Amino acid sequence: MSKHHTFTPGPWNIGRIPTTVISPNTVETTRKYTGSPDGGVNDVEHYGGSLIAESVLRRENAHLIAAAPNMYDVLVNLLAVEEDHELECVIEEAKKAIAKANGWGLLL
Repeated sequence: MSKHHTFTPGPWNIGRIPTTVISPNTVETTRKYTGSPDGGVNDVEHYGGSLIAESVLRRENAHLIAAAPNMYDVLVNLLAVEEDHELECVIEEAKKAIAKANGWGLLL
């Protein structure tokens, strides 16, 4: 599957600080910051990864945000289904993405 997006690729996970969502990939910022070229969003030591979202007030929302790339991939794969056996695989991906969004399965 080819990826045609400009957002930071997944996986995204809950960070070291429970109110953050992080990525193991470097986050490209669209803002200009003083003192640091990226505003500190790629402070892996502090956050446990590159920062996607900070100050997410509810842990449930952080899980939903962290699952966004997985859900995106499921939708892209769904549109590419041509045979029944492919659909079964996409359904399994969807179940994992839903579990991650609910905080049930963080390792996908």
